[in-house]
Amino acid sequence: MSAPLPTTDSYALSAILERFEDRTAVLSCPGLGQFKWPIKNLPENLKPGDAVVLKIVTQKTEEEEKYTRMRKLLENLIN
Repeated sequence: MSAPLPTTDSYALSAILERFEDRTAVLSCPGLGQFKWPIKNLPENLKPGDAVVLKIVTQKTEEEEKYTRMRKLLENLIN
């Protein structure tokens, strides 16, 4: 198998969209195998062969990142 794709986050995993089956997408992680993911939980316009990054975060971390993004947007609007 090929080497894992690089990621910039230690809690992230790179994968390749292999194909669609019914309402799921089959993702392949080099060195780890394949798994299914609901199509409704993927970004639009993905096609087989596209690379994606799956990131694992706690709910608290996600909320903190969301508020940080909102603050930056607000600062950009004000300035």
